[in-house]
Amino acid sequence: QTYDPLWLADLGIALHSQGVQLICYGDGGLLSACRDRVTSNGLDPMTIFPGAIPKAEIASRVAAADGVFSSLMANAALEVNSLNKVFDAFAAGRPIFLNHGGWLTDVAVSEGAGWRVSRDPEQAATDITALLADHHLMTTAAESSQGAAVKLFCRDKHFVTFESTLRLE
Repeated sequence: QTYDPLWLADLGIALHSQGVQLICYGDGGLLSACRDRVTSNGLDPMTIFPGAIPKAEIASRVAAADGVFSSLMANAALEVNSLNKVFDAFAAGRPIFLNHGGWLTDVAVSEGAGWRVSRDPEQAATDITALLADHHLMTTAAESSQGAAVKLFCRDKHFVTFESTLRLE
């Protein structure tokens, strides 16, 4: 199966059919096409793709979410990225769903903070819906996400290491 660049729109449509609301913030190059895809499926595009929001609002939106989704186009070169949305999810202690590999996916999965889901939007929607329905699993993943943030990405801890390296201690 080839990867459709409008995969995220198809996921939003599939999730909607299962009673789950996906909201994607941003204004990427495929925004108009994604909005067109959900519109052609009878959905209000602004509920799934409202567009960009101020960075100051991101933290509260992420904290209010049941989970955070990290999506990349199918390109191995992109998987080395350090995606802000994943760090936002860790910082907010939110479970993470990822449709890609890479070091951040490995961290999320190994720390119990998230899951890699299928690139097939129907299968991904089914899997995400099942995960969301398991309150204990989602609570555990949220706690693991917060724990990973403190253990692996704490700025203050990293600064101490950085400073001691500079001082050659």
